[in-house]
This record gives sequence, C-alpha cells and structure tokens, in this order.
Amino acid sequence: MDPAVGDEGLTRALLRLTVPAARYAEFRADAEAARIASTPAVVALLRDRRSADSVCTETHRLAVATRTFGRGEAVRNAERDFWTKVADHAATLPDRAPDFPADADADDPRVARLSQETGRPATVTLGAAETDAVESELEEARRMVARKVIQECVLR
Repeated sequence: MDPAVGDEGLTRALLRLTVPAARYAEFRADAEAARIASTPAVVALLRDRRSADSVCTETHRLAVATRTFGRGEAVRNAERDFWTKVADHAATLPDRAPDFPADADADDPRVARLSQETGRPATVTLGAAETDAVESELEEARRMVARKVIQECVLR
C-alpha cells in the first residue's frame, strides 16, 4: 500500500471522528456564553466575523510596529496600552457589515441554533466597582500577554 494513500485515509478518518466533537464543543461554548453574556450578545458576536479578522489584523500590525519601532520605555508603554489600542480599533468597526445578508443566519448552524432558543438575559452584569476590580486584577496578565504578542508577533 502506498504510504501517501495511508496518510490521506488516516487524515480523513481523523476528521470524520473529530468534526462532530468539535461542533458539539462549539455549541456548548455558545450556550455557556449566552448564559453568561446573553443570547443576543452571542448571536451578534457570531454574526460579525469580519470584525474578528479586522481586530486580528490590527493586533498583528500593532505588534509588528511596536517590535520594529519601539525601544525601552516605548515598548513598556506599548505593552500597557496595547489592548486599549486594539479595543479602540474594534470600537470603530460597524456593528454588522452592510453586505451581510439577512438570511445568512440560516447558513450558520451556531447562529441558527442560538436564534431558536428563548433569548436569555445576561447572568453576569458588573457595576462600576466590580468592573474596576476586574480590570485591576487582570492588569498584569494583560501586560504579559501583550508582551508575548509583541515579542512573538504570532496570532494565528
């Protein structure tokens, strides 16, 4: 038997076995996200795939620019402000792409599945004090991840 054919068959078998489990995991993750953040919030997020690509591209651009042009204190400041700049970019994106067809939800099984459920309200809501506490707690981790992204310039 040709080894290339064996590898191809093994790859097909692996895909056939893992795709259903991956789909099930996506559905479970979507359900948990809807339970925590609300069904409409998760549906809006799933619909806006272009924003994710744009945010990823901007994150990479910022990392490359910082790595290329930043030195010493400038890099430390960039690490501190990195995610704010990414969030600022995300805030400039439209809520939904204008050419996104309204019937495209039927083509996305994750959106279709969530849309069939009764809209759940968010179970986790934070006031200003809680938001500040979470921001403070995550500050060091945020800087460490920014440093890693800048150093490695790897996102995908």
